[in-house]
Amino acid sequence: MNPATPPSVIDLPNGHRLAYGEYGTPDGVPLLFCHGFPSSQSEALIIDEVGKSLGFRVIAPDRPGLGESSFVEGRKLLDWPADAAALMDKLAIDRFVLLGVSGGTPYSLACAHAIPERIRSYGIVCGLGPVYDLKARQTMRWPGRVSFGLALSAPGVLRALYGGPLGWLMRHRPELILALLLVACPPIDREVLKQPVVRRALRRAALGALREGTRGILHEFQIYAHPWGFDLGAIQVPVRIWHGDLDATVPLEHGKMLAAALPKAELTVMPGDGHFSLAVLRAEMMLRTLLAAAN
Repeated sequence: MNPATPPSVIDLPNGHRLAYGEYGTPDGVPLLFCHGFPSSQSEALIIDEVGKSLGFRVIAPDRPGLGESSFVEGRKLLDWPADAAALMDKLAIDRFVLLGVSGGTPYSLACAHAIPERIRSYGIVCGLGPVYDLKARQTMRWPGRVSFGLALSAPGVLRALYGGPLGWLMRHRPELILALLLVACPPIDREVLKQPVVRRALRRAALGALREGTRGILHEFQIYAHPWGFDLGAIQVPVRIWHGDLDATVPLEHGKMLAAALPKAELTVMPGDGHFSLAVLRAEMMLRTLLAAAN
């Protein structure tokens, strides 16, 4: 997909609209990319070139209320697998590689729970853990800890925060949000975030997430902060988990919690990597591993 090309849109069986972008190579091994948060399908630009070189057809849908996908009042995490399956059916894809990145991890886990028969191989990169659990929230830096805590206990305050100055900044001055990321990140992440292709992908993804305002993001906060509706211990899909030990956005403890809860998980701790360096610099290694597992 050319970065300037508008996303494609399908009508779901439930009457809502689902938008998606395609990256990599059109005739490659299908990979369902579950983007982070707050983000949208343009985030998959960071693996576009690697997808082409390895032969992946990267399919990146916008979640409801983000990008050009319809907002769905009251949606639950377990509604997502049906949307993902409907998209793959529309594209005549039976089985696919599954990749959850950061805040896309809970959505990928919902797919592993609900449609395991469609998954050829599965990977989690710098995955957000169960933030409905106080232990997971307490490991995070104050922005994440406070935001997820407010989503659980004071959603009105969270709405005022993101519907006010912070929401305005995110929508109209996304470069300031990237600048704030640079301050909080380890040096290796700062270097990665200076790369033009990475900055362009993350800027477009953030603007896409706010295309219709902040209500999609606010609803995502609610989904993350409340019990997800399924037992991680019941998921039988083998999963590779990669997490950087310098991750300042989603701490390594989240990767360890997921690995401990998932019966068939293999955790690889990446020394010296942060949140963004892992997703960008190690993409080829991780995708090669998933491609080998899919065959």
